[in-house]
Amino acid sequence: MKKILIVALLLPFASWANCPIPKLPDQFILNERLLSFSTTLDIESEGETLGKITERIISLTRSFDYDDFDGNRLATAKEKILSWGTQIDVFDCQNNKIGTIKENVLKSLLKYYTTYSILDSEGNQIAFSKKTEWLTTSLKLYDNSGKTVTTIDRPMFNLMGDNWTVNISNHKTIDPRILIVIAAYKTSVDNSRN
Repeated sequence: MKKILIVALLLPFASWANCPIPKLPDQFILNERLLSFSTTLDIESEGETLGKITERIISLTRSFDYDDFDGNRLATAKEKILSWGTQIDVFDCQNNKIGTIKENVLKSLLKYYTTYSILDSEGNQIAFSKKTEWLTTSLKLYDNSGKTVTTIDRPMFNLMGDNWTVNISNHKTIDPRILIVIAAYKTSVDNSRN
């Protein structure tokens, strides 16, 4: 009886242990694969492949799977069908929501760029973006106090697919799985326009 009770108490923690948050370096690169059936980006740092994110070919909306180097599922992301503006929910490997990327439609309405809010699993804003697009695409993410926590950049002209550089200055604010989804989503949207 005691063993059953101990297992029951530890069960919620076991699912967390099977679904760890990846530890990514302060700077890494997402390189788009050119010969792929769908949008696929390899996550690399200092010549080492850390994982990949792939857009699902058959899906009602844009959906992505993020796997580590060994092929273990770290996260999935799904664009909501019915939402005012873009909204992408990100889930861990146990299908628990870890956060949301939400377009700020009213703030973006009369501007040449789109702004986003990054929400935690409970729907609370933990960060927001400012984006500029002139000769590059640069997306800066700020915490609620206005400090830069992450910058996601790519050159405007990419002859060999998208190449994003991600610089994280604060690893505690945003789950890195959400950062990976942002670059993949932007690449997917741009590819569908071409």
